[in-house]
Amino acid sequence: MRKHCLLLLIFFIGISLRAQVPSFGQSTRFDVACWNVEWFGSASNGPSNEMEQFNNVLEVFRNTNIDIWGLQEISNQTSFEQLLDSLPHHGGILAPISQTQKTAFIYDTGLFNLLYSKLILTGFSYDFASGRFPFEIGLSPKTNPQDTIIAILIHLKANVGDASQKQTSWQRRKNASKHMYSYLKDSHPNKKVILLGDFNDDTDISIHNNNPTPFSSFLNDSSNFRFLTIPLSMANQGSAVGRTDMVDHILVTNEWFSSYEPNSCKNLPLDTYFSSYGNSTSDHYPVFAAFNTNYSSVTNINREGKLIYPNPMRANSNWKNTNGIKIVSIVNYNGKKLPLHYLELQKKEKGIYLVQYKYQGELFSQKVFIH
Repeated sequence: MRKHCLLLLIFFIGISLRAQVPSFGQSTRFDVACWNVEWFGSASNGPSNEMEQFNNVLEVFRNTNIDIWGLQEISNQTSFEQLLDSLPHHGGILAPISQTQKTAFIYDTGLFNLLYSKLILTGFSYDFASGRFPFEIGLSPKTNPQDTIIAILIHLKANVGDASQKQTSWQRRKNASKHMYSYLKDSHPNKKVILLGDFNDDTDISIHNNNPTPFSSFLNDSSNFRFLTIPLSMANQGSAVGRTDMVDHILVTNEWFSSYEPNSCKNLPLDTYFSSYGNSTSDHYPVFAAFNTNYSSVTNINREGKLIYPNPMRANSNWKNTNGIKIVSIVNYNGKKLPLHYLELQKKEKGIYLVQYKYQGELFSQKVFIH
């Protein structure tokens, strides 16, 4: 019995002594990251302990102070919603694709308003991993609404199968890269675009058979596009656990070149903070970059309000504004803006809503649950 108690004591001491994930981001700049969160929420794939993975991922989002996250392999919508429920100052949106492994964005609602979200290049399903289409959002900084940020998230075809299948996958990644290059040139000239995610290949030499990199379209146009991850590739710093290839990348258009903080792009060393990281959390590391652009939070926008009640409220009841608050915006789970009188309607859709309102001259945000 005493031996068991001693082992438990050692176990809990080990937990308490584990270093907490630090704040990699800074409030005086713009920080972005992408992360393949290996089958997040799937009970049959990825890490076997779903609760441990969830708690580790949640700690990363709570502590790192990163403004925008692009995620891959979100495999359970309920788990994603629970994650957002635990992050009261963040919004998130899941890509509306049919595949189990979905992409998603999480962003700081104190800094940005979501303008739109959409799938793009949907005419090239085969090249984009049979329907894992690029997912694009537009974000408007609250302190500078005209400085629109376009973020595009991708998860290209994996390098799996026999040699012939891997060669085909390489060609699909190359085709997808060409489609994306043409899209950015045609649809977003002179726009601040960040393309990020799991590219499933490297920028120097392909991970398959020493083929040329499939991303030559971008690399050959260095005056307009830049992979911030190239130095990591050259240094053989792999973004997947146990590998020396960079397969996760952040690419930016030339509108970002001058504000990029030199040498800030790196793999976040989460295996320093989580034991058996590759088994407990993910088989990829987050890839991070910083920009010397300050999107400071609007005063008090991150204050969590509690003046909208009842909360949860019923979908078939109309809310009475008894506190005299002024609704500023209502956004549903998919990032769609709704009429300011939406809560007062007799019939509403069930779901989670982010409501921003003013009360006595201060700005508040509150998540409202409609059931």
